[in-house]
Amino acid sequence: RSLSCFLRRKPKNPYLLQKTKRKSRGGESVRSFIISIALLLSLIGTWCFFDTYSSNTLENYGQILESEILLSIESENWQSASEDFLSLQEEWQEYKQYAVFFLGTSELNEVDETMAKAYYYIKAEDISNASGEIAFLKRQLLFLNSNEKMTAGNIF
Repeated sequence: RSLSCFLRRKPKNPYLLQKTKRKSRGGESVRSFIISIALLLSLIGTWCFFDTYSSNTLENYGQILESEILLSIESENWQSASEDFLSLQEEWQEYKQYAVFFLGTSELNEVDETMAKAYYYIKAEDISNASGEIAFLKRQLLFLNSNEKMTAGNIF
């Protein structure tokens, strides 16, 4: 027999005989649109929640750096400065676990590097370098806060 004889045969499986193309229903496109809008709103809501949490947390860190740690460094109370800074580092690590989903990792890593430098300057009891790194760290945290806000300038 020739090959064309086999190609003309109809398949015996009834599922292969059915049309594989589904008819499009108008309700499916509306349903997809509503699902898309719901997902978009949940994404924006989550971002707004994190933005509020992040603003409060980073501003609090800035106040701790200036009002507690920097004052301890300037008065050469190294024990208090070290304890307060270690406490701040622990809080930062907890914050960073959530922030990594919303913020850039390079900015978070830069804050980690500055914290490491500041900690070792505090341990070395170096007033000028420790206070300089603390001031720079405060500036980084404020920049991180303002740079990641949902504003038209940051989006576009």
